Amino acid sequence: ISDGLDMDFSNIHIENLFSINSKNDCADFSYGNYEINKAIFKNCGDKGISIGEDSNLKSNYLSINQSTIGISSKDSSEFFSESVNIFDTKTCLSAYNKKQEFNGGYMKIKKFKCENYIKDIKIDKVSKILIDRILR
Repeated sequence: ISDGLDMDFSNIHIENLFSINSKNDCADFSYGNYEINKAIFKNCGDKGISIGEDSNLKSNYLSINQSTIGISSKDSSEFFSESVNIFDTKTCLSAYNKKQEFNGGYMKIKKFKCENYIKDIKIDKVSKILIDRILR
């Protein structure tokens, strides 16, 4: 009801995406294939990006500032990114299984930076997060 962007059952390429002051997720993706070249999110009430229900999201560059969770991949979803920067969040990355008909979440990030957080990564036993290079 208060996501900045909520997409379901789609195959979409987005060149530039900006979402500021969303009361819930800045961007929510379900049941589809999505590509984002560049995204900037600020002041997200819950998640910067939520990927769920067997979705695939690829991005070149993401910046998330002020959210409860930076990026969440759950329920058989996959997230791939060249570069992710997350600032001022409770949890930077989260991968898990929520619904029993699905498996866990998966993330593969080439360059990752997270600053001013409580927990950097939260993951369950059936999910996987791979990071090639952590920037400080």
